[in-house]
Amino acid sequence: MSNRMWCGCMLLVCIFAPVAATAQTYPQRAVRLQVGFPAGSTIDILARIVAQRLNDHWRQPVVVENRAGATGNIATELVAKSAPDGYTLLTANNGLAVSAVLSRNLQFNPRTDLAPVIQLSTSPHVLVVPASLPVKNVQDLIRLARAPPGAVNFASSGTGSADHMAAELFKSVAKIDVVHVPYKGSPQALSDLAAGQVAFYLPGIPAALPLLKAGKIKALGISGTRRSTVAGDIPLLSEAGLPGLDATIWYGIFVPARTAREIVSTINGDINGALKLREVQERFLGLGMEAVGGSSAEFTRFFESELDRWAKFSAATGFTLE
Repeated sequence: MSNRMWCGCMLLVCIFAPVAATAQTYPQRAVRLQVGFPAGSTIDILARIVAQRLNDHWRQPVVVENRAGATGNIATELVAKSAPDGYTLLTANNGLAVSAVLSRNLQFNPRTDLAPVIQLSTSPHVLVVPASLPVKNVQDLIRLARAPPGAVNFASSGTGSADHMAAELFKSVAKIDVVHVPYKGSPQALSDLAAGQVAFYLPGIPAALPLLKAGKIKALGISGTRRSTVAGDIPLLSEAGLPGLDATIWYGIFVPARTAREIVSTINGDINGALKLREVQERFLGLGMEAVGGSSAEFTRFFESELDRWAKFSAATGFTLE
């Protein structure tokens, strides 16, 4: 081998050896899993299930850190600006795609500053109303909202949140004029809904189940294209004459952009392994959601489709977030 060829081979070794070593030894210290919502929220519970499994598998602490505020954007910005070394992860939901497309004042770009790793789960939205509200079905609610327009209000867990945007889709498809009342989280929104302070809400099934079981609120329908495995008695909103309302709540893991592909692959593979465990799947179902998993490429394509969805919605309705 000539000196030139030998030097070239050594250069390649120097370039790729650090990456290979990093992938083989990752993680070597504690990993921080950021959650942009309060402790006890659905996304927080989900993150802690995943963190515990990774902790057991990696033999390294996986610490869930709650940085609530700005509909998850405080935690997202922290991760977007973190070192791309695999030690700062983000658990996010639909709100990330909504912010990426509709928010004008973000200090980060979700498209270029973050890399999708894996989709954790999916769950439909459920249209719920106070048990005392004199409506029996979706069409009753629509008629109530139209007489007169602007007299009915609806709750959300925050402006730009997944449940807020599901309600905006509902408004658009049902052609109703209703007033948005944002809260700091789903517990407060559901509490006021049960008390009759707001007329309807479109949270995920996990948040609504306790009050549904207690009879304090009632469900009129769920979003999506098929009935829920945990609430199969609730009809689809499309069955109530509202086609196109197929939005679901999804949760996923992201890392800072430029994180080594080998590290992304490690995180993806180990979480996929956790999602295949029966006890994890049962805990997800207990929360009213289904485990998804899959490759990082699949989640990237899904995330891009969500960005397209909200871009088209904004173009059709003129809706934006300040």
